[in-house]
Amino acid sequence: MRGAAAAAGSNQGLASTPRVIPLPTGCQRQLSWGVATWVRNQHVYLGSLWARTDAKVAARN
Repeated sequence: MRGAAAAAGSNQGLASTPRVIPLPTGCQRQLSWGVATWVRNQHVYLGSLWARTDAKVAARN
């Protein structure tokens, strides 16, 4: 019982902290899609960088 009360208290503390402004679901979806696309692009960019450095190393050898 005491644990449950403590959990409730900690939850109240979390609720009082300022949260991110809630966006409409469409905006959230677009935002998450944009982030996913950016991450994918970063992976592609990093992959091409690795390929380029591998090619340079191979050329040296």
